[in-house]
Amino acid sequence: MTLRLTYRLQGTEVILCKTDEEEQQACGDKNRKLFSDNVGDSYISTVFLVIDHSFRGPPLHFETMVFGGPLDDEVRRYETFEEAERGHKLVVLAAQSHIALDRGNGKRAIEELD
Repeated sequence: MTLRLTYRLQGTEVILCKTDEEEQQACGDKNRKLFSDNVGDSYISTVFLVIDHSFRGPPLHFETMVFGGPLDDEVRRYETFEEAERGHKLVVLAAQSHIALDRGNGKRAIEELD
């Protein structure tokens, strides 16, 4: 097994891969896209990340990205499936409302939409 920690999604639960076979299956899984929406010129996608994308702090296993439109290149990462689901909905709402998210304090800007 490699030194990098790899995870798989079982339902809504994040599970650590314990074998090379589980790791290979998780990395090759084409069903990691959880949510996607088109809003005007924006494509918004939320996916499960096979590896933890945090550099410090709690693990970040989910990511929402915006491609095109007024929020182009916006990225949000989340610890849990539930946070990712909620975050995706809020980013969609922001795109629908053409609200620019404050990159310096994006969490607060997202909370203001809720």
